[in-house]
Amino acid sequence: DQDVLVVGGGDSALETAIALTQCGAKITLSYRKGEFSRPKPENLEHLKKLVAHPDADVSVETPVSERVTTSAGGFLGKDKKSGKINLMMKSEVKRIDEKEVTLVNADNEEVTIPNDAVFT
Repeated sequence: DQDVLVVGGGDSALETAIALTQCGAKITLSYRKGEFSRPKPENLEHLKKLVAHPDADVSVETPVSERVTTSAGGFLGKDKKSGKINLMMKSEVKRIDEKEVTLVNADNEEVTIPNDAVFT
């Protein structure tokens, strides 16, 4: 039950968000652009499934990211806890504090959310 900020729009960020969601984390995926930059189609498909249905059966079987070094998915166990992904496109990190982060969203408004860890 960790709140985690993942910053970025490439495959490393998407695979990290997918893997952490599969482990039960509540993810905020922050990216400065309006669309992801050339992600692998399967990563984008998995991400969209998890945003719509947090308990979707998706997996990252052969990660390309240096941050995700092992497979992740429903095969990890029958007691798998579903996480959640919140996409914040066109956003930027303003401040990282010990237990929260502040982002500036697409409407140029500051949004402060609880946070336990940050992946950049």
